[in-house]
Amino acid sequence: ALEEISWYESILNKKTGIRWGMTLKGEGKVIGSCGFLNRVPQHYRTEVGYELSRNYWGYGIASEALEAVIRYGFKYFQFQRIEALIEPLNIPSQKLVEKQGFIKEGLLRNYEFTCGKFDNLYMYSLLKQDFDKLQKKKLSM
Repeated sequence: ALEEISWYESILNKKTGIRWGMTLKGEGKVIGSCGFLNRVPQHYRTEVGYELSRNYWGYGIASEALEAVIRYGFKYFQFQRIEALIEPLNIPSQKLVEKQGFIKEGLLRNYEFTCGKFDNLYMYSLLKQDFDKLQKKKLSM
């Protein structure tokens, strides 16, 4: 946990990202986090990342947090593109970003080296104009 917090501080100080803690409404216990990393201001893009304690999966918490973070990024950071990199076996995460309007662009082969092996990752993206269209559609329902 301390290493994670140290990383959050470092990306904030370097202006390469920002992370917010997720809590249940009205409670102070942190159950996950969501935010941006690998921010590239000159290209108006970033990656989004999130994690949530397994005990809270399936309640819509990650979806609510992700939507709020995305909205914040498009409004205050003026992002044009938000990316999500997801392991192929992580179907729940793929469904989560697809629900927010992300489009699967392709497979990045051997993209990361973690835990002693190379991992493939799917590249998903959400463009500002696509997000705006989805928000207008939600309001008209």
